[in-house]
Amino acid sequence: MVPDAARRWFFDVFVPDRLAVPGRDGAPEREIAWEEVATDDLASDPRCWELAPGASWHGFSHVAPGYAITDPNKLTLLTPGFDRGTGAYSDFGIPAPVVAQFLRENRVVPEKNDLNSLLFLLTPGVESSKAGTLLSTLVAFKRLYDDNGRLDDVIGEFVARRPSRYSGVRLRDLCRQMHAFFRESAASTLQRAQFSPDHLPTLVLPPHEAVRQLVRNNVDYLPVSQAFGRIATTMFVVYPPGIASIVPGERLDERARPMLDYLAMFERSANLFPGFEVEVQGIYRETEKDGAVRFYTYVVREWPSSAGGSAAPEPSARCIRRLSVQRPNLKPTSFSRPARSKPKASCSFCDGVLLPSI
Repeated sequence: MVPDAARRWFFDVFVPDRLAVPGRDGAPEREIAWEEVATDDLASDPRCWELAPGASWHGFSHVAPGYAITDPNKLTLLTPGFDRGTGAYSDFGIPAPVVAQFLRENRVVPEKNDLNSLLFLLTPGVESSKAGTLLSTLVAFKRLYDDNGRLDDVIGEFVARRPSRYSGVRLRDLCRQMHAFFRESAASTLQRAQFSPDHLPTLVLPPHEAVRQLVRNNVDYLPVSQAFGRIATTMFVVYPPGIASIVPGERLDERARPMLDYLAMFERSANLFPGFEVEVQGIYRETEKDGAVRFYTYVVREWPSSAGGSAAPEPSARCIRRLSVQRPNLKPTSFSRPARSKPKASCSFCDGVLLPSI
């Protein structure tokens, strides 16, 4: 028997929970629920949409007054799974990818979704009936969840393509498994860490030069799990949010650890919950002989250094000979870019740019 508390949930909207409005006839300000604000005020007063400093509903700790608002032309729905006051994972959650699949199979198409939110675009042509259709479809999902319906009945088209994994599985059970996985993987902590100043990766190569190595096939194609310490040649972009966490030329070192752990989490997720994968640009999915999905990427091909480990790509022999004449004390295994000047040597391989060693 499902406890009553587990049934007392629904989707939330990413807007302020309460707003201060001026009192009438000189009365002091009073707080009211956002949904009680007059429509004319919502359409004309940006404060109704503001990410106000200190407000717990949006989760941004560093924001200036009047700096940002949510977009009134976009509807962001939040699924259960987080305490909006603290940002911590809750024990109970509804993963947005499952909801999004249900909506699509019922001809309600979200623009995008992440792990706990769904985004819908609003246009002047959207009628109130559309809102009613969305609301009734969400209510239908909740009813199926509370009844722990079979996925064959809830998202039948999806299950038909993956019967060995999902046929016979029930909706509430899948949601619990998926929510527990991302909570135990600390997905939200990894998301924040990727964009913190402490984890800005070390740029050891200009981005255009790293891409040039990729174009010239001077790269190694490696599993992401083996890419630590190497130089990226592609952007790593998890969508959403669609913001690059790694750019070409950055060293995948300890500072980039949250990015690598984040990708490793999605690799595990792709194997546990096939069909619910996120889009990751710059990463390539390969199915191994045993059927497991593995993430691969291209990194700059590096060559052994005299001190052990690896160093940057080796220029052509002609380039080495020229450097040996112009800079006799420079060994081929310790090439580095001068801080202020560019070496006079050039070759068809590196075009005069000498890559830094580790």
